[in-house]
Parts: sequence; C-alpha cells; structure tokens
Amino acid sequence: MPPAVKWTEKYRPDTLKQVLGNGKAIEDLRAWAESWERGRPITGAAILYGPAGTGKTSAALALARELDWDYIEMNASDARTAGMIEKIAGPASRSMTFSGKLRLVILDEADNLHGSADRGGAAAMLRLVRDTRQPVLLIANEYYEIEKPLRDAAKGIQFRSVRANTIAQALREICRAEGIDCDPGALMMIAER
Repeated sequence: MPPAVKWTEKYRPDTLKQVLGNGKAIEDLRAWAESWERGRPITGAAILYGPAGTGKTSAALALARELDWDYIEMNASDARTAGMIEKIAGPASRSMTFSGKLRLVILDEADNLHGSADRGGAAAMLRLVRDTRQPVLLIANEYYEIEKPLRDAAKGIQFRSVRANTIAQALREICRAEGIDCDPGALMMIAER
C-alpha cells in the first residue's frame, strides 16, 4: 500500500492557473518570471507577501513546475544566520544548473529576519538578492517586517485573503475527488475559518 499523502500536498496547484484567487498577484509573478526567461529580469528577487494561507508558497512551487525550473526551498526561520544563508541559498542563487534551466530559490518566512537577532541573516539575504544570477522568491506574511533595503531590492507582490466561497468550492472538488459526501454548510464553515 502506498504511503499516505496529505491532501494539502496531494491537491497543491501544479500550475499558476490553478492557484485560487489573487489573479493580479499571479499575473505580476508570471511577468517577473517571464522577464527571467527572456534573460532580462525586472529584479533579482520578488517578495510574495500577504496573510497565511493565501497561496504564496503554492504559487512559488507551481511557478517552478509550470516553467520546468529547478528549485530549492529554504525556510528562513530554520536557517536565519548569515552562515546558513550563504552556505545553502548563496551557491544556489549564483550557480547554473547542470541542465541549464533556471533554478528558483524560495526563501520562506523572510519576514522573520531581524538585524542582529538573526546573526547577520538579513544582511546576507540582501547580498544574496543583489548578487543573484537565479530568480529568488522571498515569502512573507508581514511585508513591513522585512528590512527596507531588502524590500527596495525586490519586487513586492501582494497576495490577499481568498474568499470563503472560493475555498468552499475547492473543498467540494477535493471531497468529490476523494469520494467523500460532505455537508455544504460544514465546508463553508471550514472555508470561513
């Protein structure tokens, strides 16, 4: 029997078109990525920001899959020191892949880097963004928790909360795909929370 897969992963969008809501943010993300594809990036990095659960990380992963880019994902809260950022994300952002494809460097929880408290992580992140030869996506809930020099060096792309009706519809589709009969009122209650 194959191992169980969490539904959040099983039903994660494979393409940007499948990311619910946030049409403007998806359009801006696509334009930023296409500038990299053309070899003339708008900026080295973009910051996807907005409330938790709005599809920021799903959009980043869908972008990599859709464009057939390699990617490396790093959670800034787990590795917020300068040494860790320079050891892992630095080389990934400056080197070519064996395949010649672009490599998307995804740094989640970028709003958790704060000056000296992160032992140089914010400064290392700024150097990475300024020196990158690969596209970098910083993901944050709180845009203004990111230091201003880093915000200024990247393109900000805002994700907004997704409407409960949109979420409920997605939940109905998941229930249908899983062969589960679920009360529409219960799905709406889950979506609203």
